[in-house]
Amino acid sequence: METRSVPPGPYRATKLWNEVTTSFRAGMPLRKHRQHFKKYGNCFTAGEAVDWLYDLLRNNSNFGPEVTRQQTIQLLRKFLKNHVIEDIKGRWGSENLDDNSQLFRFPSNSPLKTLPRRHPELRKNSIENFSKDKDSIFKLRNLSRRTPKTHGLQLSQENIEHMNSEVINEDQENSIDNREISQKDVEEVWRYIILIYLQTILGVSSLEEVINPKQVIPQYVMYNITNTSKRGVVILQDKSDDLPHWVLSAMKCLANWPRSNDMNNPTYVGFERDVFRTIADYFLDLPEPLLTFEYYELFVNILVVCGYITVSDRPSGIHKIQDDPQSPKSLHLNSLNSFKSTECLLLSLLHLLQPHLERVAIDALQLCCLLLPPPNRRKLQLLMRMISRMSQNVDMPQLHDVMGTRSLVS
Repeated sequence: METRSVPPGPYRATKLWNEVTTSFRAGMPLRKHRQHFKKYGNCFTAGEAVDWLYDLLRNNSNFGPEVTRQQTIQLLRKFLKNHVIEDIKGRWGSENLDDNSQLFRFPSNSPLKTLPRRHPELRKNSIENFSKDKDSIFKLRNLSRRTPKTHGLQLSQENIEHMNSEVINEDQENSIDNREISQKDVEEVWRYIILIYLQTILGVSSLEEVINPKQVIPQYVMYNITNTSKRGVVILQDKSDDLPHWVLSAMKCLANWPRSNDMNNPTYVGFERDVFRTIADYFLDLPEPLLTFEYYELFVNILVVCGYITVSDRPSGIHKIQDDPQSPKSLHLNSLNSFKSTECLLLSLLHLLQPHLERVAIDALQLCCLLLPPPNRRKLQLLMRMISRMSQNVDMPQLHDVMGTRSLVS
C-alpha cells in the first residue's frame, strides 16, 4: 500500500496513528481460524499481525528498516488498548498481547483519532484581523497628507506657500487621524515581528497550532532586549524580583569552583554537594517553573514541530490535579495519558532528529525565551550559565554517588 510522508508538525503522532491504523485495517489478511474445537471467521493470530505490521513499518517512509519486532509488538498492544483490535471474544482495553497464536479481530468502530483544533475563535478573529491590519501597523498616517505630490523639479514660492497653508489647515481639521506613532503602535510592531520571525524559523504556513498571538507581550520583549548586561543577562530594575543574595552566592561558588572557594568558605568534605542541594531546593520550590505554565505548551509545541521530544514529556511542567481518582476529570486524564504513551511509542519509531531541525529548534526556543517575564528570563539565564560551567569543569568534585555532573545537571 502506498504511504505518504508525514512532515514534522503539531499532532504528528496523531497523524501517524491514523495512517498506520488505516493501513493495518485495510491490508491485514483475515481468514478462518480454529481454536478450542471452534471455528472463527474474519480474524487473525497475534503472530500473523506482528509479521504483517512489522513488514509494513519497515517499508513505510515514516519509520524505516530500523523498526524492531519488539517495537511492533508494543504498537499492537497499544492497538488492543485503544480498541483498534479486540480479542475473539470482544475484549479490549488491556495490553495482553504476545507473539503467539491468540486470535484477534477488528471491531466495527473506526480507530482514527480526531485532530484537536485549538483556539477556534482565535483562528476566526485574531489571526485574520491581525493579518488584515498588519499593513496599517507600518502605515504612518501623519505622513500621508503632509508629503506634497511633485510633478516637476521646480515649484514656485506661491505654490509652496499654498501647500503649506493646506497642510496646516488639514492638521487642524484632522488632528485625530494625523497623530504621531503611539506606544501601542510600537508594541503591535514588536508583536508582529516576533510572530513573523517565529513562523519563518519554523517554516510553517500558520502558527495557529503553535502559539496564541495574545501570549506575545511586547513589554516583556522590549525589556528583555534593552535592559541587559555586557554578557546579555537581563538587568532588573526592581531588585525584589531578583534571586536572593544567598542563592546568587551559592551559584557563583559552583560556577567558579574552585577559584571562588576562598578561606571564608567551609572546606569540609561534601561542601560542594550541600551548596548544589541548596540551589536545587530553591528552584524546585518555586511556585511555578521558570518557563511559566502559560508558556510551557509553547515550548513543547516547538519541540514537537521539530520532532525533538515526545508528548509523554509534557506532564513535568503541569500542575498536579488532586481530584478523586474516579472523577470524570481524572478518568479523562488517565485516558489522555494512555494516548500520550501511544504517541511516545510512535515517535520512538521515527528516525533520529535531522541535524538542520536541531538548529531550527534552538533558534525558535531562543526567540521564545524573549517572551518570558524579565525576572524569569534572568533566573533562567543565570541557571543555564552555572550549569554550563559546571558541566565543563573537570575540577568539579562528584556531586552524586552514581551520576556524573553532566548527567546530574542536565
